[in-house]
Amino acid sequence: MIQYILVVLCFFFCPSDISCPPHWHAEGVRLDGLGSCAPNPVGDPDWDGTWLRPDRSTQPPGRIWYRIYCTGGESPVVRDDGMTVGCQHVSYDTRMR
Repeated sequence: MIQYILVVLCFFFCPSDISCPPHWHAEGVRLDGLGSCAPNPVGDPDWDGTWLRPDRSTQPPGRIWYRIYCTGGESPVVRDDGMTVGCQHVSYDTRMR
C-alpha cells in the first residue's frame, strides 16, 4: 500500500521538466538531473567582448538549484531556449559529444 502512495506522490512532486525565471538561464544539467539557474550577466552592451573591446559584464550573485527526474531511458537536456530543462530520448553518440 505504501508503495502506491509513494508512486502517486512522486507523480505530483517529482518534476520531469523545469523552467528558469525570466532574466535567468540554465547553467546545464547533470545526468542525475541536478542543475542550477543563474541570473543573466549585466553590463554595458558596447563592451560585450566584440570589436576588440574587453567584456565588462558582471554575473550577479545567486543560484536556484533544482533536480528533475527522468524515466523510461530519457536523459535530462537543456532546451534550445536556454531556460528550460527537460527529459528527452538521446542517443549515446549525441550525449558524449
